[in-house]
Amino acid sequence: MLRIRLHGRGGQGIKTASQILGSASFLAGFQAQDFPLYGAERRGAPIVAYTRIHRQPILERGPIADPDIVLIGDETLLEDILAAPTAGSDAATLLFINSRHSSAELKKHFRLESLPVQLDLTELCEKHLHQPTILSTALATVGARLMGHIQLHHLLQAIRNELGQERLSAEKITANLKLAEDAFMKVPSFDLEGKEAAPAVSSIPLAALERRKPIDGVPAI
Repeated sequence: MLRIRLHGRGGQGIKTASQILGSASFLAGFQAQDFPLYGAERRGAPIVAYTRIHRQPILERGPIADPDIVLIGDETLLEDILAAPTAGSDAATLLFINSRHSSAELKKHFRLESLPVQLDLTELCEKHLHQPTILSTALATVGARLMGHIQLHHLLQAIRNELGQERLSAEKITANLKLAEDAFMKVPSFDLEGKEAAPAVSSIPLAALERRKPIDGVPAI
């Protein structure tokens, strides 16, 4: 199972990014689970979303505490103690940071355990969408590349599906598709599939209840 955690701020499209990841993985033949976690925060407040990917049914539920991949849409969250985007990660966790700074600079400045993957998604979104803070497509594309098993055509179809449900115009969807193609070629691909099997769930046999006549007037249990 692959566990992906996405961090960003309200209005950046973090929830939609997790949905695109889940949809693309489903189109690629995987089981997928995606959901956000936020309350009544206003635009700009830290939010988090989760995506689980597996070849078997996903029985695990709840927030992801030990992610395989962490996608950070806003580097300032690394200085937010409450947001804590790197919590639960270790040297084996793939960490992506949307930033104009180099991976080496980010590792040193934020005292990270390993060298992060870096790309300036803000610049790409400004180039293609003319909206530098809408990161949904770009961040999902990064996640798809880091997972390593999603082909570009699966990703593009997922973007069409998810953005179509949000009633975006054909022009805006086309711009997002071009953004995805651009970002897809700029991010290295990793192969993280098959890191862990889904947890087994023990079966509990059903108890056979004693049948009594209605006239007895007593419960069977």
